[in-house]
Amino acid sequence: IKAKEGESEMGQDGKKTAAGIAEDFQRTKIFEYLKKKQGDFKNYIPDTPETFHLYGEEFELEYCLLTLTLASYKTSFLPPSFEGGTFDSLLHDVWKKIDTKPGAWEVAQRKVAEAVYVVCEETHQIILECTDKNSFYKAIICAYTDEGNNLYDHLNSALRRQRHTDYQPRADDLALGPYVLMYQLLLLFWSKLHKERRVTYRKMKISPEDLDKYKVGTKFVWMSFVSSSVELKTAERFPTRLTTSGDRSVVFKIDNSSSCPWQPRNIEKYAKYMEEERVYPAGAKFLVTERTEDEQQRYQTNISLKLLK
Repeated sequence: IKAKEGESEMGQDGKKTAAGIAEDFQRTKIFEYLKKKQGDFKNYIPDTPETFHLYGEEFELEYCLLTLTLASYKTSFLPPSFEGGTFDSLLHDVWKKIDTKPGAWEVAQRKVAEAVYVVCEETHQIILECTDKNSFYKAIICAYTDEGNNLYDHLNSALRRQRHTDYQPRADDLALGPYVLMYQLLLLFWSKLHKERRVTYRKMKISPEDLDKYKVGTKFVWMSFVSSSVELKTAERFPTRLTTSGDRSVVFKIDNSSSCPWQPRNIEKYAKYMEEERVYPAGAKFLVTERTEDEQQRYQTNISLKLLK
């Protein structure tokens, strides 16, 4: 875990570890203790949770990270008053505040820039330099699609961990919260991102155990943001670094004809690369309608899904 951008009496603290900061302050005992603890993590391999979550279980999990973010940044994101209702209606009120209240987007801008600082300092600076609301929104989308900054991996792993029993977010998950919140708001409510009704495709690599979950008739939720394309050949190029947890290739063919908030958004105008990309908001729900083994490609399964309202 590294510090966000900041400064103390010892100088800049940004991207320093706790041990590094203790060393700057000449806290010898604390420094030695932390250095010893860092050694315990040298061979640590981060978990790469799968995004699948059964629909119909106790399903408040999809909003854990967003809820914690709103609770942690009340003055930055929450409207002055909220009269109750669903979490989705609360998100809409948060969006209205950021999008319409004078100065609100600039407050959000600073929090989002702070959130991405440790992952990518260049992205942090690009977001800070936005001089108007629309350029801020565009920068958030562009950052998500930039494979060079690893942001895609970090934030989607944070969202997938919500499916764990006794979910406890990591410090780096919480740090990314403002960015995750703003990207979800854009996908759900920004009118410039048009909904896609056509069939889209997504290719993933997963383990045989996870593949078994996608049985015909199963309803499920994808916990993370999921990229797809209207062209199969393009869908095969989406990054799968931290989504890869096995050697079984799966091609999802998704029917998006049901009009609902979860339809994937067309982000290609603002993406880093022109890939005809369509992104599902975190928490999109699906039904498995068909499943076949590919006769031409070994170890590939073709799965048809229908987006649910």
